[in-house]
Amino acid sequence: MKLFRRIFLLGACIGCTGIACNKNSLELPPVSSPPVELRLRAKLDGIAAVEFVFQKTTVPGSDTVRMFIRNLDRMPLSGIRYVAELCNAATQNFDNCPLQVTDVIPALAAGGELVRLAEWVNTGMVLDSQRINVGIISAGGREPHPLSGIYGNVSAGFEDRDTVTKYFGQIRGYVLADGTATFRLKTAFSKNLNAKGLFTGLRAFDGELAVDGMDAIPFGLDSVLVASVRKPIDTSGGKCNFRLKLKSMFDSDVQFILSQTRKQ
Repeated sequence: MKLFRRIFLLGACIGCTGIACNKNSLELPPVSSPPVELRLRAKLDGIAAVEFVFQKTTVPGSDTVRMFIRNLDRMPLSGIRYVAELCNAATQNFDNCPLQVTDVIPALAAGGELVRLAEWVNTGMVLDSQRINVGIISAGGREPHPLSGIYGNVSAGFEDRDTVTKYFGQIRGYVLADGTATFRLKTAFSKNLNAKGLFTGLRAFDGELAVDGMDAIPFGLDSVLVASVRKPIDTSGGKCNFRLKLKSMFDSDVQFILSQTRKQ
């Protein structure tokens, strides 16, 4: 009996040493679930250049999400500015996508090695491609679109056919290195809209305005007044101001949206 007791105590001590359990009990630490992983690719010059990897580990009462990036190119990349937009729901809009993570990576070696970018603890983040968007704003040695960047809200004016403002709202968004743009808007009456399209130089912005519960409305670029001269876009002083002309009416009498943002 004494020999059995000694063997049992020795086994318990070894177990606690190996797995760092409570020294005053034989209680095991929480068992983590297998990591959940989401991989999303972002393009440069039309080719998938980098891959963002999100890994989530969960233990009872806690979860941790880590974001990594790796180079898919055979050549090193430098000066990469990225954006990761994290949404709380699959319905992406101004309210549901409050977090835009951006940073500049000085260098990213070839070979596919994972480089850790960020970490979130106990946020309840769901790894779903319908809730996370990633993209490259710029990269060293590559000529990005002149508007590429992250843009914060100044105001959005919802105008009638005579460009008379009916009411105001909020807007924010980002333009990727290839000119692909996403702007999220919220009206004064809490209606959410998404304007997505492609900037062609500083002359055109063609895309669609998506409104919850309605068919998408195609839009093009009108003009704004810059120092008494009409121009497609006002980029002075870090601004990105432009007026969208909707192909059909929104909210009964809105045909133009004057978007005023500032680069962050």
